[in-house]
Amino acid sequence: LAAQKRVRPSDIELLLHIYDISFFSIEDLLDCGVVSTSQTLKQHIQRLKTAELIKIFEPPKRRMGIPGTYCIAQKGKFLVTRLYRILAGEEAWPSE
Repeated sequence: LAAQKRVRPSDIELLLHIYDISFFSIEDLLDCGVVSTSQTLKQHIQRLKTAELIKIFEPPKRRMGIPGTYCIAQKGKFLVTRLYRILAGEEAWPSE
């Protein structure tokens, strides 16, 4: 899945970090210090959106200066849950 959509390990690391957050914006993640620059974070978000691992919950309201809100898509939740099962030894590592 990750290789097909060109998702990098650092994108998966971000996905693991935001897994327990219901809704978030780019500004929220910058305030937490997850990624050092907004440009890098925007690239991570774009790759995760392209891979359909996160989705836009509420689009930005540019005229009012309100940032967009994102949430983890069902596919992203499934990927993180599967990674945790593999790391816990409950599921075998994929052979690919």
